[in-house]
Amino acid sequence: MNKVLSLATTTALLTVIGCTPREPTALSRARLDVQRAQQNPLLVERSPTVLAEVTAAYNRAEVAWRAHHDQDEADHLLYLTQQTLRIASQESLRKGAQVATQQGRAEARAAAIDLRAENSQARARADDSQFIADYYQQENEKHRELVTLLGSEIQTLESRETERGLELTLGDEVLFETGESKLKAGSVRRLSPLTDCLRNSPKSTVKIEGHTDSQGTSARNLDLSQSRASAVRELLVTQGIDPQRIVASGLGEEFPVATNGSAAGRLQNRRVQLIVALS
Repeated sequence: MNKVLSLATTTALLTVIGCTPREPTALSRARLDVQRAQQNPLLVERSPTVLAEVTAAYNRAEVAWRAHHDQDEADHLLYLTQQTLRIASQESLRKGAQVATQQGRAEARAAAIDLRAENSQARARADDSQFIADYYQQENEKHRELVTLLGSEIQTLESRETERGLELTLGDEVLFETGESKLKAGSVRRLSPLTDCLRNSPKSTVKIEGHTDSQGTSARNLDLSQSRASAVRELLVTQGIDPQRIVASGLGEEFPVATNGSAAGRLQNRRVQLIVALS
């Protein structure tokens, strides 16, 4: 059994020890990041050891702050927490890319067998089945490059592989002021790794989905989510990405990823998701 204390256990122990009246923002953000990582099935499956190190680093940071009020030690441990989270994410994506490569090769072999059985022309093409395998490998390498760049350059971006493509999630507070659809000044810089990848992969497409929490009316939330998705689309277009490669949709409050009954849950639900697909 993993001996690393869970976040809930650590918080309960520290409540007994005593707590500070004003928790550092970095500590609360790190707690949310670690909780998201612990709930990510891909990270749990592919990077359990590194994920345990993430939890341990965060727990030590919380002890440093709540028990000893040691800001410097807490900041140092929070930095280690974020860096270890990045390592866990990159390790998970690397293993996913390896699986994709193996699947591609298996499909290539199956295609070669079918071609041999079809006719003489198909048999001739099957003799060059390595060409098919190389094609799949090249596509998987492109995908790995995209995953590596996005995973290492955008620290605030949560990414995971899905059937639709590489799914990237940004909290609305990263790009927008509360209740607004106008992009913050730093949005171009935050999304520059994504625009670079789209330029380098001219056949790739991106779907942008805006989401909100359940605060306010459904109509207002739908309009806000559409405006935010459209704003991100326009930013990518101004950076030279062909608008025909980008689709923006506002989905309002209909697809929450956490409870709307708490502030932390609502924070997770307010997000912009970008699904990048290589054609």
